[in-house]
Amino acid sequence: MPRLRRVPRIRRGEWPRDAIHHLLTGHDFFGDGFGRGDLFEAFDRQSAEAAWGELRDRVFAALTERQRESRGEYPLLKPWGWWEFEAPEPRNCEESEASQLHRLGLSSDDGGAPNHEREESGS
Repeated sequence: MPRLRRVPRIRRGEWPRDAIHHLLTGHDFFGDGFGRGDLFEAFDRQSAEAAWGELRDRVFAALTERQRESRGEYPLLKPWGWWEFEAPEPRNCEESEASQLHRLGLSSDDGGAPNHEREESGS
């Protein structure tokens, strides 16, 4: 039986090598991010959320670069970290990301990718 490997707490500003990739895609295939939420590795949500606060702009820049390189064929409109830590509701995989963003009033009017700027809270 495999042993449960705990991901060590990460101090502020010392992010794992694949932190941006993990916050962009939600995947930690090689254990170089914040850990997976399965039996083999624990997901360090607290560190991932802290990293999102610091690395948010770099994650959106990585998303923009991937979309540019793929000539618009990269499917993500918002990174996983946005859906996990900022979105007004969890990502609904029953509908397309574009439909969900449109329903939430977060898609752009010109049919392009949504604006990646922080939404101002009305409170």
